[in-house]
Amino acid sequence: MTDDPDTTSLMAPIKVLVVEDSADDAELMLQALKTGGLAVLPRRAETEFEYLQALRESPDVVLCDHVLPTFDAPRALKILRDRGMDTPFIVVSGRIGEAVAVELAKAGANDYVHKDELVKLATTVRRALKEGKRRRRARQLAAKQQRLDGGHDSLLKGLPGMAYRLRHESGSWHFDFVSEGCKELTGYGQDTLTGDEGLEFSRFIYGDLKEPLYADLQHTLERDGHFSLEHRIRCADGSVKWVWHRGAAVLDRDGKPMYVEGFLADETAQRMDQAKLDYLAHHDVLTGLANRAVFDEQLAGILERADRRSRKVTLLFMDLDRFKEINDSLGHQAGDAVLRCVAARLAAASRKGDIVARLGGDEFALVMEDSEKAEDVAQFVSRLLKEIARPMKVLDWTIEVMASVGIAVHPTDGKTAMALIKNADAAMYAAKKGGGDTFRFFTVKMNERARSMAAMREALQKAVREGEFEPHYQPEVRLSDRRITSVEALARWRRAEGKLMTAEQFISFAAEAGLAASIDGWMLQSACKRAAEWGEEGVPYGRIAVNVSAHSLADPKLARELESYMKEYGVHPDWLEVEVTEAAIMQNSVGAQATLEKIADLGIALTLDDFGRGDASLKNLRRHPIKRLKIDREFVKGLPWRDEDVQFCRAVLAAAENLHIEVVAEGVEKQEQEMFLLHAGCHGALGNLYSPPLSMLECARLLGDGGSMPDPDKTRPDLVRPDISKLMDKSRRT
Repeated sequence: MTDDPDTTSLMAPIKVLVVEDSADDAELMLQALKTGGLAVLPRRAETEFEYLQALRESPDVVLCDHVLPTFDAPRALKILRDRGMDTPFIVVSGRIGEAVAVELAKAGANDYVHKDELVKLATTVRRALKEGKRRRRARQLAAKQQRLDGGHDSLLKGLPGMAYRLRHESGSWHFDFVSEGCKELTGYGQDTLTGDEGLEFSRFIYGDLKEPLYADLQHTLERDGHFSLEHRIRCADGSVKWVWHRGAAVLDRDGKPMYVEGFLADETAQRMDQAKLDYLAHHDVLTGLANRAVFDEQLAGILERADRRSRKVTLLFMDLDRFKEINDSLGHQAGDAVLRCVAARLAAASRKGDIVARLGGDEFALVMEDSEKAEDVAQFVSRLLKEIARPMKVLDWTIEVMASVGIAVHPTDGKTAMALIKNADAAMYAAKKGGGDTFRFFTVKMNERARSMAAMREALQKAVREGEFEPHYQPEVRLSDRRITSVEALARWRRAEGKLMTAEQFISFAAEAGLAASIDGWMLQSACKRAAEWGEEGVPYGRIAVNVSAHSLADPKLARELESYMKEYGVHPDWLEVEVTEAAIMQNSVGAQATLEKIADLGIALTLDDFGRGDASLKNLRRHPIKRLKIDREFVKGLPWRDEDVQFCRAVLAAAENLHIEVVAEGVEKQEQEMFLLHAGCHGALGNLYSPPLSMLECARLLGDGGSMPDPDKTRPDLVRPDISKLMDKSRRT
């Protein structure tokens, strides 16, 4: 059993108020406290009203999630402090940014614990309760000290911190009395500090006694007779502590100080907390580099100096290529390790005086003051990219990370910090579009594209928020009888001015703006809703197919969201079809494989779209649960006259038949194309020969008329037409 009174008091049950909307998370917090040896009397609050009611019971500690359905931690903290309660307030939440952590600490939060690090919670609560108790006792002593008008030795004994009396002899100050708290504060015993051989006060003070601080202390004693200071002391073991020092001089009849009575309270922890806050305010917590706020401030200062000296400044804006795939496939712990490694390599490669900062996510910046010629900068960036790309050991994996760098030079590419950052960002996007693992210097053309991208990005964000998208549907027919077997849902964007844009006109902008996944999610939900409604109305649509982008395919949440939509609208898996491009599979083979398997497990048919446009092969498709593929329209366009298109289609159809994969042709517009595909063994087709994309009402009307195209015997040409027969014979021989 410990003799520490503060520790002993913590053995009694403590009243814990858990402000948390998740009962499971609240239970985990309480279990962590119990596992850490604390006895608790718990109460949970979810709403602001429940929180106010719980505060009436004067809890010993508040554990609060950062975001709740009806209010949040800053609001809860303000309520607590406005009521004059100094109850320890600890934020227990998922990961929040350093800026939020700093603001919470400044507002009076005592500490912050990640939900995935609850093993630290009991220690954090102990420390907060102990520190709160000491501060309350210190304030009580300070209040009593203000009422002292003489030597109240009995009052000073036994208090926390160190109360003392100094006597002035032969030009120096010696301790005449110290309270029992001296041992904990300084390491010295009462006998060591006091008496004829006691420690002289000047030896107790850390630092140069000629410093202004101590001169002010002496001046205050001689003139005002009382003081309140913060300074450092030297402890018995040689360590140094910060103390809050309050005292008053007792004067003789001549007005000269006879002795001094005062109190010292340990402020080391508060000083360390302040140092931590200062660090958080200026550094990125994960990497230790300068953060965005410091970067912006320093860049502005550098540009101002450069203008005065007519010097150039070069800004490198770096973004890691496909970093999201690392987080999605290996986890955020691996992603954080990669960011720390990249930051270390970037800092090591920089010159003395360069600014290296992490701007957020996987974005970094490097500012080169008094930069060199463009060719020298290019050589430096080439070496930097090679250094970044060196294999790094992360947890149990060896990872190679590539980066794209945009370069802008002051003053030619931007006179202000904002303009320089924007243009370097535009150059970085150009490097990414060039395939990544490279760099680009800013040009005027990039600036025009950046403005266009910014306007399109803003418009797309508004479209996602306000639901400006609408699906159109294009029927797919079975070639043997022209019967409609499914419809492909195609995203259309209805602009404010009424113009209808196809996906080909906006999807690349949506991908660069990070909105492709949001649009895909909206299309999947819309398809589920439409399938359910048409099913109730008896519309014979077969299946509704939705194309999913590479960005969505890399997201492990896609399959879960699709399953939730199916449950919400009561959709059977046979009513849906998910299409993915071969480019999406090849870009993210590991992530795509996992997502495709989860979708296949839901019972939904999977189709490979735009086959022939990328690098995928039918052999590679065996690794994925693909049951159908669509030949890209570029290979259908030349049928049946273009020899290379004929050979390609015949080869695909033959290989697909061996793999038991159905083949559908896209972009069929001519009857000759249809006849070739029919005799070559293609299963289905879609294109303007049958129907262009239709609105929901138009498509429902077409399906309701019987679900098939016009009578093939009346619209198809003679099946034995010589030119078709010759081409078929030629393709078979090939």
